Amino acid sequence: MQNKELKMLAIPKWGRYLREKWLENFAGHLTKEEQKEICMDSFLWHLCSYEKVIRLEKEEAIKAFERQKKESMHDLLSIHE
Repeated sequence: MQNKELKMLAIPKWGRYLREKWLENFAGHLTKEEQKEICMDSFLWHLCSYEKVIRLEKEEAIKAFERQKKESMHDLLSIHE
């Protein structure tokens, strides 16, 4: 996405929907109780911290990210929700 014009669009209350979709896609294999045990209601990254998914780390993760074709980007900052 280098040298592309970035546009920002804030969509009120969209965060809850995106969070649920994220949970479905990345943590759908865990029960609600398992998600609660690792505090995913507060910290989504605990899915990786508690090794509940296969993931890349450090330089390997950066290189894999850089190899991916990117047509758009979503910044999920929900300070107002």
